Parts: sequence; structure tokens; C-alpha cells
Amino acid sequence: MNDQFLGEFLLLLSLLFALTYSLAGFLERLKIPGILAALFVAIGVHYTPVGEILTNGLNGDIFTMLADLGVLFLLFFIGLQIDMREMKSQSGDIVLATVLNTIIPFLMGVGVMLWLGYGWMYSF
Repeated sequence: MNDQFLGEFLLLLSLLFALTYSLAGFLERLKIPGILAALFVAIGVHYTPVGEILTNGLNGDIFTMLADLGVLFLLFFIGLQIDMREMKSQSGDIVLATVLNTIIPFLMGVGVMLWLGYGWMYSF
């Protein structure tokens, strides 16, 4: 790895952080959680030449590992935002929604597979 590539990489990361920070401030003014700014920037960058530089550069594997680490931090941050008292008070509704969101698509999938002519073994 040469010094020029490292400098370009760090400059690119700092620009992405600045864009994420400014977009988060804008989203907060619109009453939208600022944490979504990181997702929006990542989605936007992925389909540009910048995304190709980050994923196919000399340190593509390192950036992929950092991206996975970012997803873990995002999930951790979301977990910290959950109010356990409110979740306990709505536990009946949460269990009902979870069961229905599991059983109904499963039964619909079995029905479609049977309708397409597959046997019970493949459908189930």
C-alpha cells in the first residue's frame, strides 16, 4: 500500500463521514432519525464509482469488515433505543404480530406450492 492510496482512502472516508453527519442533521430537522443518514449515504455510495473504489481497492477486504462492524454497531444502537417498559406493556401485541407474520406467509407459501403442483413434501 502506498502513501498516495492511503491519503486518498482517508480523504474519501472523511468526506463520507462529513456527508453522513450533515445529512443526519438535515434528517433530524425533518423529525426523521439521524441514524438513517448512514444507511442513505451507504446506499447512495454503493452505486457510484466511489463504492467501487472502496470495495475493489487495495483494502477492499478491510472495508468490507468495517462495513460489517458498522452494521453490528447500528443494531446495537437500535437495541439501546428500545424502551423495555413499553415493550413489556405491549408484549401481547408483539407476540400476536410475530406469530401472524410467521404463520400466514408460511401457509401462503405452502398453498402456492401445492397450487403449482408440488407435493406435500416439497411444499411443507
